[in-house]
Amino acid sequence: MRVDLPFTMGVAVTMHRLSDQGPIESVLEGSANLNLVLHSLDGALTVFVDTPFKSYEKDIVSWEGYQATLPLFNREFRPINLSDIRDALTGAY
Repeated sequence: MRVDLPFTMGVAVTMHRLSDQGPIESVLEGSANLNLVLHSLDGALTVFVDTPFKSYEKDIVSWEGYQATLPLFNREFRPINLSDIRDALTGAY
């Protein structure tokens, strides 16, 4: 049995214009995910030859067994306008 806990995070800055003549807005977006992945009954049939000079190993057949993925955490963060962050840091409300 094997247990994996893959954790992924993503951050992006996108730029778009709200209207044809308006300024270009920069938006910070993010996400985070954590899954529990369970593997069991995976296997392989391998031939192994050991000589005094070198070892050889060759998979004859391999198979994947049962796998289940359980999402533990999946979050999309609310987009934040970068000009709002700048205004908050400089005190220009």
